Amino acid sequence: MSQTRTRTQTDSMETVQHHSLHNYMNEISKWLDGYAENIQSEVRRLHRNLSDYIETLRCHINVENGIFYPLVAKTLTEDEMQWLAKEFEKYAAKEGPGAMKEYESLIGEIAELV
Repeated sequence: MSQTRTRTQTDSMETVQHHSLHNYMNEISKWLDGYAENIQSEVRRLHRNLSDYIETLRCHINVENGIFYPLVAKTLTEDEMQWLAKEFEKYAAKEGPGAMKEYESLIGEIAELV
């Protein structure tokens, strides 16, 4: 019973976080031109949204690593885990070997702005 409740709570939290991250990215994109033109009110809005984005992303990663992935490991069978690993490998092959490095670099650049 508690495992079901945890899964439901985790699914809801993941959905809210995904939605929030998407919204922050939309807001960030609105203020980039103002940042480039050094319009201080827009620079402040950009920094605030970047800061909120980073905080939400860190929380999201903690939820995935601390709750979601351990729950998946307890719930899925060995066959399901192997299938999932193959799906991730397909995705990684499609995205290319540098995809994660590109995202890590981008996150680093964003963190420097804040």
